[in-house]
Amino acid sequence: MELDQNIFSYFFKFTKKRQENLLNKKKELLNSVELKDVKESLVIFASAVFDLPIEIRETPDFPYKSGNKLFLPPFLAVASSHCDNHVSYQLLVLHLFAIFKSTKPLPKPMSLLD
Repeated sequence: MELDQNIFSYFFKFTKKRQENLLNKKKELLNSVELKDVKESLVIFASAVFDLPIEIRETPDFPYKSGNKLFLPPFLAVASSHCDNHVSYQLLVLHLFAIFKSTKPLPKPMSLLD
Protein backbone atom coordinates (compact mmCIF):
# COMPACT_ATOMS: atom_id res chain seq x y z
CA MET A 1 0.00 0.00 0.00
CA GLU A 2 1.11 3.50 -0.66
CA LEU A 3 1.69 6.09 2.00
CA ASP A 4 -1.56 7.96 1.34
CA GLN A 5 -3.56 4.73 1.55
CA ASN A 6 -1.90 3.89 4.87
CA ILE A 7 -2.69 7.34 6.25
CA PHE A 8 -6.31 7.10 5.10
CA SER A 9 -6.66 3.59 6.55
CA TYR A 10 -5.24 4.69 9.92
CA PHE A 11 -7.43 7.81 10.00
CA PHE A 12 -10.55 5.80 9.09
CA LYS A 13 -9.91 3.19 11.78
CA PHE A 14 -9.14 5.90 14.34
CA THR A 15 -12.32 7.89 13.64
CA LYS A 16 -14.46 4.74 13.60
CA LYS A 17 -13.09 3.63 16.97
CA ARG A 18 -13.60 7.14 18.36
CA GLN A 19 -17.22 7.24 17.16
CA GLU A 20 -17.89 3.84 18.75
CA ASN A 21 -16.42 5.04 22.07
CA LEU A 22 -18.51 8.22 21.99
CA LEU A 23 -21.64 6.22 21.20
CA ASN A 24 -20.96 3.83 24.10
CA LYS A 25 -20.46 6.77 26.48
CA LYS A 26 -23.68 8.36 25.24
CA LYS A 27 -25.56 5.09 25.77
CA GLU A 28 -24.32 4.89 29.36
CA LEU A 29 -25.13 8.51 30.17
CA LEU A 30 -28.62 8.37 28.69
CA ASN A 31 -29.65 5.09 30.37
CA SER A 32 -30.28 3.52 27.01
CA VAL A 33 -31.75 0.08 26.48
CA GLU A 34 -30.23 -2.20 23.88
CA LEU A 35 -32.49 -4.38 21.78
CA LYS A 36 -30.42 -7.49 22.44
CA ASP A 37 -31.12 -7.11 26.18
CA VAL A 38 -34.92 -6.93 25.84
CA LYS A 39 -35.41 -8.93 22.66
CA GLU A 40 -36.89 -12.05 24.30
CA SER A 41 -39.51 -10.16 26.29
CA LEU A 42 -40.35 -8.02 23.25
CA VAL A 43 -40.86 -11.15 21.12
CA ILE A 44 -43.39 -12.46 23.65
CA PHE A 45 -45.08 -9.05 23.91
CA ALA A 46 -45.23 -8.54 20.13
CA SER A 47 -46.51 -12.07 19.51
CA ALA A 48 -49.33 -11.46 21.99
CA VAL A 49 -50.20 -8.08 20.47
CA PHE A 50 -50.13 -9.24 16.84
CA ASP A 51 -51.66 -12.64 17.73
CA LEU A 52 -49.09 -14.45 15.58
CA PRO A 53 -45.46 -15.52 16.00
CA ILE A 54 -43.25 -12.45 15.58
CA GLU A 55 -39.52 -12.29 14.96
CA ILE A 56 -37.58 -9.17 15.96
CA ARG A 57 -34.51 -7.93 14.13
CA GLU A 58 -32.29 -4.85 14.30
CA THR A 59 -32.31 -2.10 11.71
CA PRO A 60 -30.31 1.14 11.61
CA ASP A 61 -33.25 2.66 9.72
CA PHE A 62 -36.77 3.54 10.86
CA PRO A 63 -38.81 0.80 12.59
CA TYR A 64 -41.14 -1.18 10.33
CA LYS A 65 -42.98 -4.48 9.95
CA SER A 66 -42.40 -6.89 7.09
CA GLY A 67 -44.34 -10.15 7.11
CA ASN A 68 -43.97 -11.61 10.58
CA LYS A 69 -40.79 -9.63 11.35
CA LEU A 70 -40.47 -6.37 13.26
CA PHE A 71 -37.40 -4.30 12.54
CA LEU A 72 -36.46 -2.10 15.50
CA PRO A 73 -33.51 0.19 16.31
CA PRO A 74 -30.53 -1.44 18.06
CA PHE A 75 -30.96 0.82 21.12
CA LEU A 76 -33.34 3.43 22.50
CA ALA A 77 -32.42 6.42 24.65
CA VAL A 78 -35.51 8.63 24.47
CA ALA A 79 -36.36 8.78 28.18
CA SER A 80 -34.33 9.61 31.26
CA SER A 81 -34.52 6.20 32.92
CA HIS A 82 -33.71 2.66 31.88
CA CYS A 83 -37.24 1.46 32.70
CA ASP A 84 -38.87 4.20 30.62
CA ASN A 85 -36.67 3.33 27.65
CA HIS A 86 -37.79 -0.30 27.95
CA VAL A 87 -41.43 0.87 27.92
CA SER A 88 -40.58 2.94 24.82
CA TYR A 89 -39.72 -0.28 22.99
CA GLN A 90 -43.14 -1.66 23.94
CA LEU A 91 -44.81 1.54 22.74
CA LEU A 92 -42.94 1.21 19.47
CA VAL A 93 -44.34 -2.32 19.04
CA LEU A 94 -47.86 -1.01 19.76
CA HIS A 95 -47.32 1.80 17.25
CA LEU A 96 -46.31 -0.69 14.56
CA PHE A 97 -49.39 -2.76 15.43
CA ALA A 98 -51.63 0.31 15.01
CA ILE A 99 -50.08 1.01 11.61
CA PHE A 100 -50.53 -2.65 10.63
CA LYS A 101 -54.21 -2.61 11.64
CA SER A 102 -54.96 0.72 9.95
CA THR A 103 -53.46 -0.36 6.62
CA LYS A 104 -55.17 -3.74 6.61
CA PRO A 105 -58.25 -3.72 4.33
CA LEU A 106 -61.68 -4.15 5.89
CA PRO A 107 -63.06 -7.70 5.55
CA LYS A 108 -66.40 -6.49 4.19
CA PRO A 109 -67.41 -2.99 3.07
CA MET A 110 -69.85 -1.31 5.41
CA SER A 111 -73.09 0.02 4.07
CA LEU A 112 -73.92 3.61 4.98
CA LEU A 113 -77.65 3.04 4.52
CA ASP A 114 -78.05 0.42 7.27
